[in-house]
Amino acid sequence: LAVIADMQTTGRGTLQRTWISQPGNLFLTVAVPMTEHLIPTSRLTLVPLSMGVVLAQVLSCSKMMINHIERNVLSLKWPNDVLIDDKKVAGILIENC
Repeated sequence: LAVIADMQTTGRGTLQRTWISQPGNLFLTVAVPMTEHLIPTSRLTLVPLSMGVVLAQVLSCSKMMINHIERNVLSLKWPNDVLIDDKKVAGILIENC
């Protein structure tokens, strides 16, 4: 299941932090059924950082997407944020229900 929105009014992050995101950005939620065979429960805490690494690699290969940014310095902020030039471009939240 994937849900895309142009604004977010009840955003939620690590430690149940909340925020409101203004229009003009892309907001995406993806629900993936998890099984112990796919990712062991003991390793779920590594998934946000792993997904951040993958996203940073994709962005670094997609210079067209980030040409308007001054320095194009990609970085990861533990535990779940992807930054370009010290500005958050993505946050990855993994929840186990």
